[in-house]
Amino acid sequence: MKEIIIKIVNRLYEIDGNQLFVKNKNRNIANIKQSIFYYMRHELDFTYQKIGDIFNLGHSNVVIGIRSF
Repeated sequence: MKEIIIKIVNRLYEIDGNQLFVKNKNRNIANIKQSIFYYMRHELDFTYQKIGDIFNLGHSNVVIGIRSF
C-alpha cells in the first residue's frame, strides 16, 4: 500500500512521496497526508488503526488529521 501512495503522491504533487512516512513538520506535507487519511477513511473504508499502521502513527493522530482536513 505504501508503494501505491508514494507513486500517486509523486505524480499528483511532484514531491517525494517517501516524505509522508517520516516525521516532518512541513505544512504542505501535513496537508497532503491529511487528505490521504480522509480519502482512505471515507472512500476506501479503512479503519483509523489500519491507516495509522500504514503511516506508522497511532489511530488518534489519524483522527486528528482527518478532523483538521
